[in-house]
Amino acid sequence: MPSWVMAQFETKEILENVGAIAAVPGVDVLSTGPFDLGNKTGQPIIEGRIHADLHAAIRKILEAARKAGKKAGIFCTRGEQSRGYADMALGYD
Repeated sequence: MPSWVMAQFETKEILENVGAIAAVPGVDVLSTGPFDLGNKTGQPIIEGRIHADLHAAIRKILEAARKAGKKAGIFCTRGEQSRGYADMALGYD
C-alpha cells in the first residue's frame, strides 16, 4: 500500500520556508488548515472572513505545491471556497 508524506503549514515559521520544504524529495503533499494558520499568524478567520494576508499565505502554499509538482490540500467549509482554492492551486485565478 503506497504512503504519502504531507507537510502541514500552520505556523509563520513553516510558511517562511514553504519553497524549501516543497523542494524536499519525498514530501508529496503541502497542506494547510486556514483556521490554525490564521490564528497562529495573527489573522484569525472571524465570521467566515479571511484576511487578505491569510489569503496571500494560502496562495503561497498552493503555488509552491504547483511549482514543485506536489499535491496540495486545504480545509474548506463550503464548496464555493473549495472551487476557488482548486482554481488557485491550478493557477487559474
